[in-house]
Amino acid sequence: MSVKFRRDHPQLSAEEMELVNRVKLLAEELHESIDMAPVSPARENAKVKLQECVMWTIKSIWEHR
Repeated sequence: MSVKFRRDHPQLSAEEMELVNRVKLLAEELHESIDMAPVSPARENAKVKLQECVMWTIKSIWEHR
């Protein structure tokens, strides 16, 4: 099985970088709101899913190039 890992990362345009930063800022705000919920496994799962959401969103910006 051949596994392909990206060795180089394309430079993002100013517009793409602005979008990445906006996504991260909104995610930070949402993370702070999630932190106000009672401590529970569901809250921790919500934070993990938020991290995944940000990761996939940024990946989609990179792949669109």
